[in-house]
Amino acid sequence: MRKASAVATTSPPKPQPLLLSQVLTRFVLENPHVSADTKKATQRAVELFLQAFGDAPVSIIGGEKAGAFRDLLFSLPASLGKRKSSFTLTEEAECAKKDGRPTLRA
Repeated sequence: MRKASAVATTSPPKPQPLLLSQVLTRFVLENPHVSADTKKATQRAVELFLQAFGDAPVSIIGGEKAGAFRDLLFSLPASLGKRKSSFTLTEEAECAKKDGRPTLRA
């Protein structure tokens, strides 16, 4: 009696996880049903997130990271977009706290 030889099976390659920047482009910026205002606001929020935490797969962005981002945004100075700065968002938040400047939380 002959034994059936094992057939080498190759599994399809695992899909690469979608990065936040890819999700922004694919589901917001390239979506014709999304308004221009929503595209602009979402792009700005994602750009801030990327500055703070870098690009990451959306599957690992959970409540803890979202909460840290919210806290960071609220601690930024209210005047952040009104002047040039070479500081990171975290440095901006620390300077605002140290200098007693109004923040977005106030």
